[in-house]
Amino acid sequence: MALGHGAVAATGLGLLIYAAATTGLPPLAYLALGLLVLAAAGGATLFVGFHLKERALPVPFVIGHGLIAATALVLLVVAIFRS
Repeated sequence: MALGHGAVAATGLGLLIYAAATTGLPPLAYLALGLLVLAAAGGATLFVGFHLKERALPVPFVIGHGLIAATALVLLVVAIFRS
């Protein structure tokens, strides 16, 4: 499940980065992009640092990762519908 979640998230993040680099985004979408990069870094840390080593995932870190990603998604949707 962690691999599937990461693969879908990485694909979406890659497409958003591509859109930012080629066509540009509304300013709020750039903020969302930055937060998504932060959430991706946190997710990669959780996966490599804890999941692969079969260590318990730190609950506050997991919650922070999810909240940052959800906030970024809401900002991105708002940015899309405003433009």
